[in-house]
Amino acid sequence: PISITINQTKERFYFKIENPADMSSTSLAKLMKRGSSTKKNGGLGLYNFSKITDKYLNANYGIKYLKRTKMFVLELTIYEKSISKTV
Repeated sequence: PISITINQTKERFYFKIENPADMSSTSLAKLMKRGSSTKKNGGLGLYNFSKITDKYLNANYGIKYLKRTKMFVLELTIYEKSISKTV
C-alpha cells in the first residue's frame, strides 16, 4: 500500500510518499524524464513534479529507491516563504 506522511511546523510543510515499486528494469534518472514510467498509463508525474518544484526557492525534494524493500520514496519540504525563481 501507498503510505503518505504529512507534517506541519511554523516554518515548513513536510510530505513523504512511499510507494511499493519494482524498479529493477529502470533508474530514478530515467523516471525523471518526460514520458518515462513504470506504470502502463503514466509518465508525466515525476517530470511535472520536478519542473514545478524547481521554480520555487522554498521547495526542496528528494527521491530515492530502497532496493531491499522495493520502496519508492519521495520527500518534499515546502518552507513558509514562497519565492518564485525567475526564468
